[in-house]
Amino acid sequence: MENLVLGDYKMSDMAGRRANIMALLSQFKSIYRSVNELLRQEIRVVIGPFILQRIKGVIRSYEEARARFARLAVPEAPTLAYIEEAEAGKFPIRLLERMKHECEMAITFLESLLYELTPDEVDKLNSLRNELNSIKALDPGIHLHLENALMEYENRHYLSVTILSGKVIVYVLEQIRGKSYEEKLKELKSRNILPEYLEVDFLNAAKRARNYYTHNIDTSPAASDALDMLARSFQFANMLKKYRESIEFSQKDENRGNHREN
Repeated sequence: MENLVLGDYKMSDMAGRRANIMALLSQFKSIYRSVNELLRQEIRVVIGPFILQRIKGVIRSYEEARARFARLAVPEAPTLAYIEEAEAGKFPIRLLERMKHECEMAITFLESLLYELTPDEVDKLNSLRNELNSIKALDPGIHLHLENALMEYENRHYLSVTILSGKVIVYVLEQIRGKSYEEKLKELKSRNILPEYLEVDFLNAAKRARNYYTHNIDTSPAASDALDMLARSFQFANMLKKYRESIEFSQKDENRGNHREN
């Protein structure tokens, strides 16, 4: 009887801890949505008193969640940054971006506890998430797809991950001059964007994205396949950034040449 009671106690304790994690996860997701909403608004020019109060309210919610997060007492948990309410009026955009990043780290870790992500998966997802801000400036659509793909992976929805990642890769390919993959590869090499040792990876990722994951109805990707496609999609997004910069530089150089001739 004692063992049964002890077993019931442990089960109840585990259920309570899981409920606590789920509630905290929901709180961080709510803060994340509020931060995103504020960042989407036209607050980069004028910060009125109403917006400022909203920012301060989100900071208070974040600090409450941060304290609860610390009380989880999990050794592997990241240390979330303290955000001071007094900073709201000084550097609102920088503060919101930092709070968004901290929420993303918390969400990834809490979901790893719920969905049993491995430490390597958590590290990889956090590393990819750190690249999102630079990709947002490149293309909001790519940013949205990659952000959703990260969330889908955290929820173990591997097919969704590969479809979203594949769409990003296909879109990037469509932006590069050339009809065939080989012509696109040649275009990238001519601009010193793709090193020789990545040529095979480029061709394989291109073919997998278009022919396998988007055309094969019977596919059921494993976690390793989904994570690989997700990482490749980030590589292609960064490749597109360099490609657009190269084209822009070439056009400016050509314009300077024409100006000198005139």
